[in-house]
Amino acid sequence: MTTAWVEDILSQVSNKLTTIADIWNAMGLEEDSLKLRIDSLSSYLFSMLDEMHNEEILAKQTIVDSIKTLKVRIRELESELGLTCNLSETSSLVMTEKLFYDHFKALIERSSTILQRYNFLKEEEKKLCARLNEPSVPVTFIHVPNPEQIEILKENIDHLTVEKRSRSLRLSKLIQEITNLRDLLEHKISDDEDIITLITAPNAIENLSLSNSFLDRVTRFRNSLAQEFVNLDGECQALIQEILHIEGRLNIGSDCAVNIQQPVSVRFSHYLNQELNRLKQLQLESLHSIISKCQAELVIWWENCLVSGDARKLCLVSENQAFNEALLTSLEFEIKKWKSLYADNEPLFNAIEVWQCILSRLQISEQKMKDPSVLKNRGGVLLAIDKEIKQLRRDLSRQSSFLQEISVNYPNVKVHGLSIPDYLDYIEHQRRIEKENGSSKNSSTSLKIGSKGTKRSFDTNKSTLCTPTSKKKPCTGLLNVSASSLLIFLFVHAFSTDLCIINNENKRKI
Repeated sequence: MTTAWVEDILSQVSNKLTTIADIWNAMGLEEDSLKLRIDSLSSYLFSMLDEMHNEEILAKQTIVDSIKTLKVRIRELESELGLTCNLSETSSLVMTEKLFYDHFKALIERSSTILQRYNFLKEEEKKLCARLNEPSVPVTFIHVPNPEQIEILKENIDHLTVEKRSRSLRLSKLIQEITNLRDLLEHKISDDEDIITLITAPNAIENLSLSNSFLDRVTRFRNSLAQEFVNLDGECQALIQEILHIEGRLNIGSDCAVNIQQPVSVRFSHYLNQELNRLKQLQLESLHSIISKCQAELVIWWENCLVSGDARKLCLVSENQAFNEALLTSLEFEIKKWKSLYADNEPLFNAIEVWQCILSRLQISEQKMKDPSVLKNRGGVLLAIDKEIKQLRRDLSRQSSFLQEISVNYPNVKVHGLSIPDYLDYIEHQRRIEKENGSSKNSSTSLKIGSKGTKRSFDTNKSTLCTPTSKKKPCTGLLNVSASSLLIFLFVHAFSTDLCIINNENKRKI
């Protein structure tokens, strides 16, 4: 169906052609000339129409291509934005193009807002990654990131923000610790001076790198200072122990004592060294009294460790020996040695003490059985004592077995110069000899010695241990031991009750 504008143009063209024909008729053009004019007019008109026709076809194709492009971009944008909008094409290409373009423009505006948000987040992530030296989240899209990608980016920013806060606190703590340690150590020059320059710069926490490598470097520097401080603390503690030791020797009261309740620092170390030198000078002036105390303390530890007489003789001070610092050092070394031995083997010594107490009670009960008043058995006392003796013998046997069992764990410990099994065998053998001989005189003598609570003491004037002995010589054929060791063993079983008490008193003194 021909549209109105076509008919109108055709009418106008027809009128113009009629006018041109009238002109040509008036001109009296002949057939050849007229034909040339007609061909020229026809060629011009159709050439112009063909050109315009081609242009319009091209314009139509451009619109078609534009619609196709818009469809593709709209589909991509809707996919990235998570939208779905089915646009239907109209009969008019221009209207269809406009419809698609308007929708595309709306999507672009929406995408622009999202892109601005994305670019802002990406810039924030970039700064955090640069400060923390961490990789960014890879995000790939054509036109605009989708909501999931935006959410992943935000989560990474949140994670980096938390990490930044954590590392900032860590760096702040490290800087504070380094500052405090350098003050205590009085550091003027550091091997890692560039770190000092960085951490002491203005606004260091806001500007310094928070990468793990940098924090590890600062941590290593802090640790090196901390190790120096630990070494300094160890030196101070050693000085304090030495000071307390000398103060104890000198009986210095709390009012005159060195002030050790100070924070550890280089200044405090210098102070302790000065005070220690002062106390050492005082100690030199009071050596005689101090050495006497050391001798008495050494005897206590000998008693606790059941040291033999031969071993004690090696450390006895002769009457002509000069009281000097070398002697004091030697005595203190011996005290430390036996004190350490007792601490390392305390379970064994405690077990021996229990064994000695049981043995002492058994000896007392056995002696009671010989008492004439007990033999009269008034009130059934004889039966009670006999029952007690049987129980004590069982207890003694169990304790002896226990000592035999644990002695393998203490192969280097000697009791009056003998190993634990040999010591137990000797005491048992001695008791058996006494029973066989029926030596009432020796038994009464032993009880008499034991009842006096006799113990070894150190005579600082004679420089010997005053050890009570019996006039009767011990039998040397029992065991192959030295005369002094044998003399000690003969004495031990006679006063073991008092020895239990003495040991407890000695521990309390220490």
